[in-house]
Amino acid sequence: MDLKQEKWWDKRLEKWCLYPHLIMAPFRKVSKKQAIKNRAWGKVKTLRLRYLYDKYGYFPCECCGRAGIVGGDSFDTLDPHHIDVDRNNNAYENCFIVRRECHTFITDNNIRVTPEQGLHGTEE
Repeated sequence: MDLKQEKWWDKRLEKWCLYPHLIMAPFRKVSKKQAIKNRAWGKVKTLRLRYLYDKYGYFPCECCGRAGIVGGDSFDTLDPHHIDVDRNNNAYENCFIVRRECHTFITDNNIRVTPEQGLHGTEE
């Protein structure tokens, strides 16, 4: 990826992570308190996605390892998952990036993921 493309991705990534309510649901009202939480979690998502891109050269799902989409509305869209399931804990160590399909599977089956699992559930 050349420098111009990388800047474009950084802008799109930042916009998706910091302001998801503008992209996904433009008419939904968000309280100031929730907006602050969303921005904090967005910064964590951005850092985690950049780390994954720098390490692997693409945006992988940390559960299955398949490439995901940043932004958008499909099963391959990457979502952040709170590892400890506490939505108020927006620490970097609590962020696990997964495809929407994997996120649904993890949530529906009450699967506990650990930050050490890495791609495909193996130790990093």
